[in-house]
Amino acid sequence: MSDKPFTPENASPAASAPETRVAMIATLIVILIGMAGFVGWLVHGDKLFWSMLQAGLAWCL
Repeated sequence: MSDKPFTPENASPAASAPETRVAMIATLIVILIGMAGFVGWLVHGDKLFWSMLQAGLAWCL
């Protein structure tokens, strides 16, 4: 057993490591941005492809 007394600081792992919560929130934000980008690519993929193709051809000429 631990010699530490049972206090609220020892009871909650989130209280002892707030950087874990920050990392989880940052990960969630990155996932949401990635999903939004993927959905946008699915909806507008053909326009993006032709636009990038035209820009590439214009750069070559």
